[in-house]
Amino acid sequence: MKAYSKTLTFIHQFSRSVQCGFKITDQPPSPGGPFSPVLAWTGRPKKKHLPAYRQRILFVTQTISDRWQQRILYALSVAPNATELWHF
Repeated sequence: MKAYSKTLTFIHQFSRSVQCGFKITDQPPSPGGPFSPVLAWTGRPKKKHLPAYRQRILFVTQTISDRWQQRILYALSVAPNATELWHF
């Protein structure tokens, strides 16, 4: 029998036409397993949305880390040639 695993969904509305959905299972990955959220955009995000997107992704990842009581290492791409590495 497979255990039921619900999905956590976080949605942020940047403007009337742009939003980002962040989905992940409520089950933490196995030790050493990947942290693999699914991001889905509606509309076309612009450079002006980056600060709010960054803040939201960091908040959501911290929330999940706290909920699972596990550390998460997350690479956040903030520009075509720039990535921030975050440890929660």
